[in-house]
Amino acid sequence: MKEELSHAREVADAVDSATADRSSPAQPYPRLEDQIVSQREFMRYRLRRDRAKRQLDLYPPDEADLLPTRLGNALRAGERRAGERFGWETIDAWPRLYVGLPDSLALAYRSAVDAVDAAAVFCLTFLVVALLAVAAFWDDLALWWVPAAALFLSYASYRGAIASTVTQGILQQVAFDRHRFDMLEALHQPLPATPDEEYKQAEMLSAHFQEANPKDARTYLANQRYAHAEPPRARAIQWLRDRLGAG
Repeated sequence: MKEELSHAREVADAVDSATADRSSPAQPYPRLEDQIVSQREFMRYRLRRDRAKRQLDLYPPDEADLLPTRLGNALRAGERRAGERFGWETIDAWPRLYVGLPDSLALAYRSAVDAVDAAAVFCLTFLVVALLAVAAFWDDLALWWVPAAALFLSYASYRGAIASTVTQGILQQVAFDRHRFDMLEALHQPLPATPDEEYKQAEMLSAHFQEANPKDARTYLANQRYAHAEPPRARAIQWLRDRLGAG
C-alpha cells in the first residue's frame, strides 16, 4: 500500500508540474492549429491530475495510518479528512454530531453506510461462491465460467464498497463543515472566536470523550464555563426591552 501511495503522489506531483508549465506559455502561438493542440494537451494533463488526486483521496494523508486493504484506507481517509481538520477525533465526536444532524443529511449518510455494508456482504458472498464453484467444477473445464463470473462479481462489489465509502467520508466532511458548531451548542460549550481557539477546544473535548476514568475526565473540563442558551421567554423579554429602549 505504501508503494501505491508513493506512486500516486509521484504521478500527481509530475502532472501538477507539467500542468503549471503549460498553463501559461511564454509566447502565444501564431497559428490556430497550434493553439488547439496545446489546449488539448493541457486538458489531458488536467484529466490526469484529477485522476491522480482522486487516487490520493483513497488514502489517509499520513503514511502511518495506512491499512492493508483499499477499503480500510478509504474508511481511514474519510475519518482523517472529516473532523480532524478542525481538531476533532472523528471516531469520538461523530456519534455526538450525528444525533443532531438534519434529517436529509442523516438519511444520506445512512444510505451510504447501508451501501457499504451491502457491497461488503455481496463481495464476501460471491467470493465464497467462487471458491465453492472451483471445488465443485474442478474436473469440468466447461463450467469454469461459473467461478470466474462469481470472482468478477466479488471484485465489482468490492469496488462498489470503496466508492460508497468515499461517499460516506464526503458526507462526514459536510456534516463537520456545516454542523460542528451546532454540536458545541448542544454540549453547552462556548463558541470559539478564531480557528485556533476552535482547534484547541476540539482537541480538549475529544480528549474528554476518550477518557474512560470519570475522575480523570474532569481534568479536561477544569476551568471551563458552560454556555447555556437563554430560554425563549427570557429572549422575548430582552427583545422587548431593546425595542422599548430604542424607542
